Amino acid sequence: MSIPAWLYDGITAARQIVRVSRDGDRLLIEGKEPVAITDLTPRGDKGRAVFGRKGDHGWRLGFDDPLPPDWRDALPAAPRYGRLIDRIGLIPAVVGGVAVSAAVVFGLYRAPELIAPLVPERWEQALGDTLVGDLGGRVCVSPEGQRVLDRLGAQLSNGPRTMRVRVVNIPIPNAVALPGGQIALFDGLIEQATSPDEIAGVLGHEIGHVAHRHVMAGLIRQFGLGLVLGGGGKGLQYAQALLDARYSRGAESEADGYAIAALTANHISTRPTADFFARMGKGGATGNSTVDTAVSWLSSHPGSAKRRDRFRAADKAITNPRPAMSAAEWVAVKAMCGAKKPDQSKR
Repeated sequence: MSIPAWLYDGITAARQIVRVSRDGDRLLIEGKEPVAITDLTPRGDKGRAVFGRKGDHGWRLGFDDPLPPDWRDALPAAPRYGRLIDRIGLIPAVVGGVAVSAAVVFGLYRAPELIAPLVPERWEQALGDTLVGDLGGRVCVSPEGQRVLDRLGAQLSNGPRTMRVRVVNIPIPNAVALPGGQIALFDGLIEQATSPDEIAGVLGHEIGHVAHRHVMAGLIRQFGLGLVLGGGGKGLQYAQALLDARYSRGAESEADGYAIAALTANHISTRPTADFFARMGKGGATGNSTVDTAVSWLSSHPGSAKRRDRFRAADKAITNPRPAMSAAEWVAVKAMCGAKKPDQSKR
């Protein structure tokens, strides 16, 4: 059986009307040399059966009428979606594409946590010093109060890194962990606290973020590798990003766990920290729940009943608790900013 077709032989530009028949794995084109079916490549579009020939760019063989079923099965099929998809099938290709996309998204999400531990400590320290300098000379200087905070920071940190705890003269209840093992406690937070144990709990939580490299990971996630490679001149942006940080639930849990372990090891009750969470969640020391008195520390470190219950439950394991500071030391810390202007020099 032969069927009508048209041919461009690659030699002349004329379109030739021919008849084609099949002979096993060959096509017999009247007046031309036989063509092996394995040499044909599909070139059709819009449903037409058109074939090229390997090694002959100008050669085309086309069929305007639908091919008989046995011909259609024998000749190479035109790609429907693309070579790879046609080779493995549409559904496996979709499943594979979704899996690859999910892996890429997960990799990009996890990349900051993987990169952060690789950042040299001296780079992180330099960035932290820059951010402290960008606090606008608001670091409060008081030898007595600073000695207390240095001692408490050393107690609560169980690693080789020295934690440098600062009090900054900003009258909002907040605390922030900075790169390089630096913690900034805002004076408004100290004013809201009713006991030194509450400050110890907040400080332990922030040290937990440092210990688990959440700080660098958060900055890398927001600003990219340019931060690691040297993003000078963006200190204020970095500081604001840390203040606005929304750590993941896992990161908050890790920081809470660190704080509980550090408080327990030092026989400091965890209940005041739980009470602090509860009081802050109700609008601060005044109990006012309006937006104007909402506590910024809880807005950047989201609280929950589950977290408060965790601190309360941990308190049962602490025997012979002792205060994080003596009464005199607590007075010294609360007076660090006081009526004095903060030191204007970089510390």
